[in-house]
Amino acid sequence: MIKVTNTQNLYGVAVSGEFSDLDDLYETSHRYLELYYYNHTASMSRDHYEYLLSLNYDLRHACMGDRLFEVSENEIQMLKNHFQRYGVDPDEYADEEAYDDEEAYDDEEAYDDEEARDNTRYSVYDFRNLSDKKYGADEQEQRIQELYTALAQNYQSFESGNIHMKVEFLYSLMFHYLLAYTIVLEEEPSEAWLNTLNERTPKMELFSSRYSILEAQRDRNLLRFFFSSVWLAMRSIFGSELVDEWERIVSGSMSLVQCDTIYTDALNYAQMAQFPSMSDEEKKEFLICAFYEILDISYLADHAAKDRKTELKEVEAEHKRRVRALGKKVKFYPSAALHKTLYRSLGGRNEIYSDEFDDKLAEMFGNIEIDDPVM
Repeated sequence: MIKVTNTQNLYGVAVSGEFSDLDDLYETSHRYLELYYYNHTASMSRDHYEYLLSLNYDLRHACMGDRLFEVSENEIQMLKNHFQRYGVDPDEYADEEAYDDEEAYDDEEAYDDEEARDNTRYSVYDFRNLSDKKYGADEQEQRIQELYTALAQNYQSFESGNIHMKVEFLYSLMFHYLLAYTIVLEEEPSEAWLNTLNERTPKMELFSSRYSILEAQRDRNLLRFFFSSVWLAMRSIFGSELVDEWERIVSGSMSLVQCDTIYTDALNYAQMAQFPSMSDEEKKEFLICAFYEILDISYLADHAAKDRKTELKEVEAEHKRRVRALGKKVKFYPSAALHKTLYRSLGGRNEIYSDEFDDKLAEMFGNIEIDDPVM
């Protein structure tokens, strides 16, 4: 099961799950986004499509063991606990050969405690999966041995023995994904979509003749479930009333615009540079303002239907008030102001990602003092 939670210091959200969970989410997102893009090249730019692929990039590296991991109770351990409550030890009936690997357990010194070895056993399968995707046989065995040793030394904090891959996303970036995928997932896939894709990419690795409309619908539903989990995590930080407002605006807006990748990158930098010195309330205010800017509430208010214009104009006015108040405490640039500053200093849109881009962001928001903060 995929789990979405808030990070402890309010930087963003953590996405975690077993290897197969994140691997499936990666394949699904990559496949469905490709399907959507090749049927909407007029409305989605290639640059924005590739920007959205960065979600898949992080999911793939989480599966490869390049991000974080945590340990969570698995089905084997839950069943074991259930049987033991009734005085039955399932290990007496287990086939030890199904779990043990002679080469992997050569170093008996790693197992000062039999319980640690037992817990480690239930972690082997998950770690082998991710190692197979990244390492050769020799290096894989070394990595697995390192994992065994670490678990054996800290077995009390790894009692359940099941590895969950975990990857963290800054909230400003997740807002971008959330709103962009709202557009991607709005339409139901059709047979015509599959035909268009097959004509354009007949030899694509991720697509075969067996990829059917039912599988496309399944992929869409999985992605909708994933992003509904993101909405749920946001409620515990920003409150149900505000998130209800956000969902109401997003679901009722047929004129959602393509998210601005340049602005999102600037917000990512601003978060990393300023959050270490900000209070939790200031972080929340920053993120609330960021959401409305990525959403482009001013555009939605100007182009809303008559029955919604008054409501959205009120939301826009409250947002501008928040931005002014926040600007007295920390550095926050609305989208229009940031673009104006960048264009003026960097010479126009074509040069926005020049070598001077990060230098200008550092001048605007300060240097990133902690390269890898606890999010």
